[in-house]
Amino acid sequence: MDPVTDKTLLAGAGIKPNRYRIELLQYLRASKEHATAETIFQRLAVKFPDISFATVYNNLNLFYRHQLVRRFLSSERESRYDGAGHPHHHFVCLACALVEDLPGEGVSVKVAPELSLRFQLESSETVFYGHCPRCRTRPAT
Repeated sequence: MDPVTDKTLLAGAGIKPNRYRIELLQYLRASKEHATAETIFQRLAVKFPDISFATVYNNLNLFYRHQLVRRFLSSERESRYDGAGHPHHHFVCLACALVEDLPGEGVSVKVAPELSLRFQLESSETVFYGHCPRCRTRPAT
């Protein structure tokens, strides 16, 4: 990813860019692994041995609040982070913990009119939990 673009994204969200934030955003935007905060910390610590878990965790939450990343629960009930900039949904396999992106246009959600009157809806995301093709055909143990 282009670091200038990442600096611009951070600044546009009202977040002061620094080397950790730029690297974190670059990692999230380039990665397809939907990693946990711990995994992201381990990856970044290779390049920045002085980075703390708290720095990674706090910046992930900051990015989430500013809608730069998505956060959802895995089958293990751990928060996973996704830096993809396009609207989409997720599938999580309950057996092997596979996480896969699903296109946004592949899912239709109907919101009851009374919810729209009661709440100001900004966005939505759906996470489907089930069994992937590999686990679905695997014999039960």
